[in-house]
Amino acid sequence: MRSSTGLWAPLAMSIALLASACGSAAVEEPAVEETSPAVEGRVPTRIDLNGIWLQVEDPDSLGVLVRFSANSTFAIDDGGELATKPDALGRFGLDEDTITFTSQGSNLCAEGDSWAWQASLPENGRLHIVHTEEASDPCRSPLNTEWTLIRVMPRPYIEGSAAFRAVTDAGPTEGPPPTANDLAGIWYSPEAPLVALGPDGTFIIDNKGSLDTDPAVRGTYKVDGNTMTFTIGGGGACTPGDSWSWQTSLPKDGLVHIVHSEEASGNCRVPSGSEWTLIMVSPSSPASTEVSAEITVAGTAG
Repeated sequence: MRSSTGLWAPLAMSIALLASACGSAAVEEPAVEETSPAVEGRVPTRIDLNGIWLQVEDPDSLGVLVRFSANSTFAIDDGGELATKPDALGRFGLDEDTITFTSQGSNLCAEGDSWAWQASLPENGRLHIVHTEEASDPCRSPLNTEWTLIRVMPRPYIEGSAAFRAVTDAGPTEGPPPTANDLAGIWYSPEAPLVALGPDGTFIIDNKGSLDTDPAVRGTYKVDGNTMTFTIGGGGACTPGDSWSWQTSLPKDGLVHIVHSEEASGNCRVPSGSEWTLIMVSPSSPASTEVSAEITVAGTAG
């Protein structure tokens, strides 16, 4: 379920009134030039942008995932539906440090709507942006809103990876079995691919930054107590109809611990007994909020 603030927080509207003295001319206020916050770091290239990025700085926009592709398309979503029904979808352009977006119609943004970011890479895998041109309602973020994004696919950001590991290693691995509602969203850890689980029993798995365009595997899953069974429907070199199983638990809100209990075959094979702890990153969860706080503090200190 999306937060009330969501991906595009509505811009608060304000009207400035000029005061005038009784019987005298109104005093003209000097124009105030709007300036964008400074963005430090090198200018990103299209190659730098390729992949899927998670927003970690702005508390009103946690859970936002942004996908950039080499064919100049993008998708943006904060509700766990990047792979199926993203809030924003379209094409982007890059001119020096300015990324411009043009909507081609989506779940939220009207076709033809546009907005812009001023972008910088303080270091590889960390993207700092400032909203410099607004879209229209409801596809809107306030001017000068700043975001920090870390790349989660295809190559994890090293500092971000450490923060994810700190959260996944800090607690127990045992807990109650999950339900389909508990699992609905997009899950990530540095040791695992990006896993999108739908409340309708569909799944998509990506390991190269193309979750919604060309994922590694897709199909259906079933939950029976603490056992999840996946059946491959297509994608990559995986064999349709093949299957595998996980033994799952929810040690705390936003974390799922899994043990591979039945192997798939071929390139989809993960050895039985392999363990992953995944964090729900979209929509945001208590676990992903904790990671975001650690990354933001580390970036500020740096």
